[in-house]
Amino acid sequence: MVDLQIEREVHEIIRAVERLTGIELPREILKVVYNPKLDVLLIRFRKAEKCKVGEPVYPGVILYRDDEDAIIGLEIVGYRDIIRNLLRM
Repeated sequence: MVDLQIEREVHEIIRAVERLTGIELPREILKVVYNPKLDVLLIRFRKAEKCKVGEPVYPGVILYRDDEDAIIGLEIVGYRDIIRNLLRM
């Protein structure tokens, strides 16, 4: 489930994570899922057969890569708190 506010923020979130980490993220988004009970946002850029273990790039921000090291997903744990900080940068 993705609420309208998050849907509008997705590209802004991606740009903020890029500024923070210096890592260029894909622009094509396959799926966005938000779990309000856990306050976790997952942005999936593409499907992959296998995924390496997530790589923390900032507290609460985790990148996922496939076996060829391509970025396939971005997860934000504690989304509401982290997003306030990211979007202020």
